[in-house]
Amino acid sequence: KEGDTVSTCRFRLEDYRIPLFEALLHSDDTVPLDSSFTVSLTARYYAGGALDSRPVSWRVTQHPAVWQAQTLPGFRFAVDENFSSRPGLRENELINIVTKTDTNGASEITVDPLDEPSLAPRNYVIEATLTGVDGQTVTAVKQVAGRPPFMLGIKSPRILNKGDSITSQVALLGPENTPEPGHELLVRLIRRSW
Repeated sequence: KEGDTVSTCRFRLEDYRIPLFEALLHSDDTVPLDSSFTVSLTARYYAGGALDSRPVSWRVTQHPAVWQAQTLPGFRFAVDENFSSRPGLRENELINIVTKTDTNGASEITVDPLDEPSLAPRNYVIEATLTGVDGQTVTAVKQVAGRPPFMLGIKSPRILNKGDSITSQVALLGPENTPEPGHELLVRLIRRSW
């Protein structure tokens, strides 16, 4: 209120410098949560040639995602989180490391979803900041969707009259929400008298 100075700092305005190189991130857009996945970076000068032995600062964060199995008429799907007593997803920074590019201008990291105690769907935000020989930085960002490795759905009548036969169908969807044929399933029929 009295106009006292709390803090001061000096800064210099400089013209924007067009980057001399590009950094590209490569990974699947959707990954299953039951195994680790790699994210790779390639860096090259626009004039040609790779950025050799340059530092790359990696940062990986995760955020909860709203996601449901696709709708198949009459099917009810169960995913692990519906029946799990595991805690909810922690929003936090998973990786914060510095690596160097190799002679081809490449670097990579591995992200392991099993480090998280929850199997809840999530989105990963991967950032890689590359520093050139002139001190200029370029940041590449990629989002990767982490989804349950599979979901089981069953289509069966909910109420049976005495003497009715039971006809059921089972569907298995993969992490990209598409049917995955060729998996072995064990189906049990349990008879209960009420």
